[in-house]
Amino acid sequence: RLDLNWRGTSIAMHSLVMCILLIAESLILVSANQKRHISVCKFPKSGCVAFYTKQGSFEPYRQCLNYCTFKTDANAKEILGYECVDHKTSCKPLVYYDSTSTGEHFLEWVKCIQICDHLSGGMLKSIHFLMHDKPH
Repeated sequence: RLDLNWRGTSIAMHSLVMCILLIAESLILVSANQKRHISVCKFPKSGCVAFYTKQGSFEPYRQCLNYCTFKTDANAKEILGYECVDHKTSCKPLVYYDSTSTGEHFLEWVKCIQICDHLSGGMLKSIHFLMHDKPH
């Protein structure tokens, strides 16, 4: 009986080790397949929305950031948002415009970037045309 219990324990330990190895391997694969991202944050590393690479590039995000950072009215004030890449590096300040001094329109600014980024690709030139070439 002692021999059978030892074998049962050995098989259970082997199964547990195999299970742990499979989980570790799947976690490595998932993290290796994750896209790189940049976060736009209301505060440094807080209140953030992620923007992912498209075809290995942040170019669509960068263009959308330019398209969406404009004064909505003469009373709009420059407010600082932040661009954060990871937790190891400092966040870079980003300027956006808000008619309030508290940055209440941060989410509208981020939504503009999100929609533009979502439509980017073939649509990006159309967005540029609509936003910059309209008559005043």
